[in-house]
Amino acid sequence: MFFFKRVGVVVLILSSLLNIFGGVSSYAQQNTIKIYEAKVLSVEDDSQIYDDNRSTQQLDIEIIQGPQKGRKDSIELLTLRSDQTTKVKKGQKIYVSISDDNQIFFADIVRLNKLVVIILIFFALVIAFSGFRGLWSILGLIASIMVIALYIIPNIMSGADPFLISIVGVLLAAFLTFYLAHGFNRKTTIALLGTLITLFIAAASAWLVTNFVGISGNFSEESSLLKSADSAINLQGLFLAGIMISTLGVLDDITTAQVAAVESLKKVNINISFKELYKTAFGIGKEHIVGLVNTLAFAYLGGSLVTILGFFVYQSFPWWYYLNTEFIMSEIIQSVVGSAALVLAVPITTWLAAKHYTKLNQKELNKLSVIKHTHTH
Repeated sequence: MFFFKRVGVVVLILSSLLNIFGGVSSYAQQNTIKIYEAKVLSVEDDSQIYDDNRSTQQLDIEIIQGPQKGRKDSIELLTLRSDQTTKVKKGQKIYVSISDDNQIFFADIVRLNKLVVIILIFFALVIAFSGFRGLWSILGLIASIMVIALYIIPNIMSGADPFLISIVGVLLAAFLTFYLAHGFNRKTTIALLGTLITLFIAAASAWLVTNFVGISGNFSEESSLLKSADSAINLQGLFLAGIMISTLGVLDDITTAQVAAVESLKKVNINISFKELYKTAFGIGKEHIVGLVNTLAFAYLGGSLVTILGFFVYQSFPWWYYLNTEFIMSEIIQSVVGSAALVLAVPITTWLAAKHYTKLNQKELNKLSVIKHTHTH
């Protein structure tokens, strides 16, 4: 019954989102470029050489998907002679586009099938090492992704403020993720409350810092293309939305860990005072802060390493000028705001948990179900 109750709540919420905000398909229908899967039958390398590093591959292909399935044709692919990763091989599957005048062009290699394998391996590892709770954690992750797809993205594309929409979406995702992964119990509720309080503080901090520094959100090629395609999109709000979504992932980890630490300490010493309980649990949280702050900073920097290096390769300006650019500054702000949220989450959640567990007696503690701490980000 508990299984169906938990799943039922999630299905109800997600189906409501689909009915109310099911705008994803309407935007998808605007796609006019026809992409189909094809198989490479044969390859001729260096069919045409442009210079020492650029040449073309002549590909004989067969379309294996869509209305022109079975059609065979030849196409050219521009490659780098020094980089084998830009070349395709015989038997490899690729995507091709078909123009209005029925010409075929190379679009990309097929990677989705390999992505499915990687994701399944990841899911298997999670379930293998965390059991049934790992499965709930995966379902929580899927539910959060669906909130982004069914609520946040359609509303942003409809012209709503990305920042405000992301706050509502993140709160909903937090509710789904926490209760799916950790169950409907007081421990989860305390961790969720600590997370929500911290998220509101992070939202206010992100807005203040972004406006103080002067981040417009239009600092990359992708944001420029997005703005040119839809001028109504608020890029600064979109930047803030990204901060909110990424911050939620790490808050889940640290808040549930702190509540678990407080409960364990209380069970070991039933007579422990609020002050001692808070102090001891907060000491545990400090170690968690150090590790997660580094994790968050390196996650942001690692994801933008290529772009950051690109700035410094072309040393036409002093290093401090590149540091001052909006792109680099935005990465720093994301890391600082996210890390600040982590730091604040520890005392906030620890205080809430210590306040609650101090009031419990031995009989009430014995009724608590032992809930293991799992990572869901």
